[in-house]
Amino acid sequence: MIWEDLGQLPNPPDHRRLITVRLNENGEPILVEQEKREEKITAVERPLMPFTWAVPDGGFVSPQTVRFTLTPFVSAKRFSCNLMSGGEHFFHFRVDFHNANEKSSKVDVDGSPYIKFAYRNGDNPAKIDRITVEGDCVLQRFVHKA
Repeated sequence: MIWEDLGQLPNPPDHRRLITVRLNENGEPILVEQEKREEKITAVERPLMPFTWAVPDGGFVSPQTVRFTLTPFVSAKRFSCNLMSGGEHFFHFRVDFHNANEKSSKVDVDGSPYIKFAYRNGDNPAKIDRITVEGDCVLQRFVHKA
């Protein structure tokens, strides 16, 4: 896959698009048509905590995404976001506020890659059955895209 710069077109839009190129039997690059798929978005505003959301059948597999917008309490000690498979934590993201005297704490994730999680041998994201958020925070918004 490569990014095509649409700025070279006669009437360029203000963005780029992802295209896929493969080689034909003669080794020449050809454009692969992108499959159109309908995106289903589930958004939950200010749910009660602790929050649990049941993942639709089939698990949490690519190209699904999830986004949390949350605000920790002033006196927060910790909060966590989890992808669960049965009683197992498939992915566990926990933030601890160790020093209450700190004047600020910042984690930037939006728009910038933060972490790439490698599955352990035997892990299968299709088995993820729920997503949870718990701890000392207000979950402002939860969005799942499938």
